[in-house]
Amino acid sequence: MIAAPVVIDAPPGGDLRSSWALSALRVCAFLVVVGAVSSPPLANVAAALCVFLLILLPDRKARLSLLAGQPMLRALAVLGLVLAAAALHTVLLGGGWRVAADGLWGWRHLLLVPVMAAAFAEVAPRRRFIMAFMVLGALGAAAIMLAAALGWSKDPPEVPPGLLFRNTVTQALFLALAGFLALLAAASALTGSRREKLVLFVCGIGVVGVLVAYQTGRSGFVALIVMVAIAGLLRFRGITRLAVLLGVLALAVAAVAYAPVQKQRFNVAVQELIQRDKTAATTSMGIRTLFWRDTALMIRERPLLGWGLGRYKDAHAAIIARGPAVAAAPEPSTDPHNQFLRMWVEAGLPGLIAFLAVLWGAWRQRGPRLYAVAGLSILAAWCVNSLFSSHFWVFNEGHLIAVFMGVLLARAPATGTAPGTQASAASAAASTAS
Repeated sequence: MIAAPVVIDAPPGGDLRSSWALSALRVCAFLVVVGAVSSPPLANVAAALCVFLLILLPDRKARLSLLAGQPMLRALAVLGLVLAAAALHTVLLGGGWRVAADGLWGWRHLLLVPVMAAAFAEVAPRRRFIMAFMVLGALGAAAIMLAAALGWSKDPPEVPPGLLFRNTVTQALFLALAGFLALLAAASALTGSRREKLVLFVCGIGVVGVLVAYQTGRSGFVALIVMVAIAGLLRFRGITRLAVLLGVLALAVAAVAYAPVQKQRFNVAVQELIQRDKTAATTSMGIRTLFWRDTALMIRERPLLGWGLGRYKDAHAAIIARGPAVAAAPEPSTDPHNQFLRMWVEAGLPGLIAFLAVLWGAWRQRGPRLYAVAGLSILAAWCVNSLFSSHFWVFNEGHLIAVFMGVLLARAPATGTAPGTQASAASAAASTAS
């Protein structure tokens, strides 16, 4: 159970105030998410505008001062320094300034976390952000169903009908996020209207239905299961918590056993792992096992400082050059398909520890309760999927998690001045005790 500090859902006092730049910044934050699932140029332009608009905020000093004591943001600052040091290490190893700069540039979306935390210090804008994203998700799910019915895809014939957003992984994660947030909002105090709760529940079920019935990206289904399970652990206790977890497990098993698309995709994954000794080099899951073996060799050779930021492919090529007696993969890869291994290989043990510290700092944030539950559930889903891919680093998923971490996990200042705050504070304290 999250023991969150008392936070009143009211406009904070002090020096925080509204402005046209703040409104524009929040719109650009949403456009980053839209661009992450549809258009990288849009995401890049919107992210740059977010940073620029933060500089224009008349209350930027007050907002930035709120970030100083937040564990997640302190850990992010340390991670940034470690990544910069790893980039310098790249140069010292002979990788060149271009490789070092590209490696550092690949993590630029981490700058969005403090920007989002400053822009969404108030609690009310977070609700509007979530609602807007859920509308986007519902519209996207409807469009996907229509495209699938018409047999249309953005990349035929390589992908099945119904692919509209970037790629199968990004689209599945997009639907998982929208469905999860809609169901969480319907089951919580995010809205008090029964009609709104019913609409959110129907939309959530509909989006999840599209995810289960149409999406070939396994990451989205895994993310949904993890998010719902973690939310159940954080929001409930006792027999209710156990019932939620068993229900999630039962639904997951049923979906994999009976939903044709999910059954086929997970059966393929199991077969690829079982037959990896024969077909590993030609299958999605099998090739990952080869990358992991070679990555383990890289780590053993340089466990402390790593091979330098942006040099994973060079390091892998060096291992493969020693011949099949040493290397497992037939060709060098740009990604080991494991975020934690990638961080260790490129930034060494300090990089891995700094990255884990960010995750631990996010757990310790303890921001507004409902939003903390949502943010931690999403973060947990990214961590689980990052065992099989680099979801914190790749463009689409990296921008998504950076925005959601900043919006949902930032601490909000308690006001204590709005009417009825005494009763609200007492209620919140009682609900977060234990």
